[in-house]
Amino acid sequence: MNNVQTQEKKSYEPVPNGEYVVALNRVAEKQTKNGKGSYIDASFSIAEGDYAKRLLFHTFLINHTSAQAQQIGREQLDKFLKSVGVNGGFDSLGNDSMALESLVGKELLVNTEIEANPGYKDRNKIKKFIRR
Repeated sequence: MNNVQTQEKKSYEPVPNGEYVVALNRVAEKQTKNGKGSYIDASFSIAEGDYAKRLLFHTFLINHTSAQAQQIGREQLDKFLKSVGVNGGFDSLGNDSMALESLVGKELLVNTEIEANPGYKDRNKIKKFIRR
């Protein structure tokens, strides 16, 4: 047997529902598929425990033609920012997504649950951002 055959394949099943210490791993502003909005694409690395180094993903919609969708996305982003000590939300950063890069490595707690994803594999969804 060669080395490739003997290596175990990594499992990317969702982590169990619960609370995890995570660190912001990556953040980037991207355009929506229709080009009429933008969102912050963020990943969080689990910092400790059995699932250390596993990634959790979250999308914060910041500009959208639907005022309600945009409001929800910005509220989620503001809750994340508050959990890492940034008071005043996205507005306090001048609505500048580049300013979010300075937060990479900041630790916080997140509460996750497994979300059914019809037509795809189940995935984790971050339900709550909590200050550590």
